[in-house]
Amino acid sequence: MIPFCSAIDTLALLMTGDWAQGWREYEWRRRLPGFPVERLAGPEWDGAPLAGRTLLIHAEQGLGDAIQFARLPAPSHATAGG
Repeated sequence: MIPFCSAIDTLALLMTGDWAQGWREYEWRRRLPGFPVERLAGPEWDGAPLAGRTLLIHAEQGLGDAIQFARLPAPSHATAGG
């Protein structure tokens, strides 16, 4: 699929509430040349309880997004059983 088209499809899916498919399609961004963040060592969090494990949260978008989402780790921690 053409990356630009995939990005448009992804936004359409998310905007219409198709969260499961939208987030799956959003992973296409990692295949784009010049994607700013390399894969980190270790598995990605799948939403399972953390049970004493550490969750690394990092920004891959711009500063505005980092500021916007900085409020989410505490609720995520509580939801994840931390």
